[in-house]
Amino acid sequence: WGHYQVGSIAVRMLSFEDDLPAGGPDLPFWTQRLQRCLEARRAFGLAAHPATNCYRLVHGEGDNLPGLVIDWYDGVCVLQAHSAGMFLARKDIAAALQAVYGGQLSAVYDKSAGTAPFKAGLDLGDGYLWQNGPSQALCPRTVLENGHKFLVDWENGQKTGFFLDQRENRALVERYARGRRVLNLF
Repeated sequence: WGHYQVGSIAVRMLSFEDDLPAGGPDLPFWTQRLQRCLEARRAFGLAAHPATNCYRLVHGEGDNLPGLVIDWYDGVCVLQAHSAGMFLARKDIAAALQAVYGGQLSAVYDKSAGTAPFKAGLDLGDGYLWQNGPSQALCPRTVLENGHKFLVDWENGQKTGFFLDQRENRALVERYARGRRVLNLF
């Protein structure tokens, strides 16, 4: 099972088993896959960490969800679809996120307009797929990473709003810069 689209990567495989319903991925499929991702993040010490409340929940192929990125920012999931199939499934993915996180989730924001394939004829536009409360109260949001505060703006910022994959590099700079004044020009 996979998502097909025209391009250099013709099929992004979701499963090599006969474990999907005849109509393709459904809500239980997405919920199960996202639950596995959350359990892995808990095992890595990223989720439910007192000094860090932001992390990458889904990292595409590494989580058996090729073409999908989801970042968690203290109650808000920001997703990016990098394939037509993931873009078309984003509402089911948002519903699955609600099932996985329950009351911890306050919104799901789709930031796929700049990453989904433009040649696929998709109706691209960023926006909230689901929210509990007014969007003005959601973004920007202050998050914690290793005890440090960062203001994240996923609506106007680049990609999903913050480079979560640079967590270890920021911790390394902190270690080397201890006791010094440092200007971050990135």
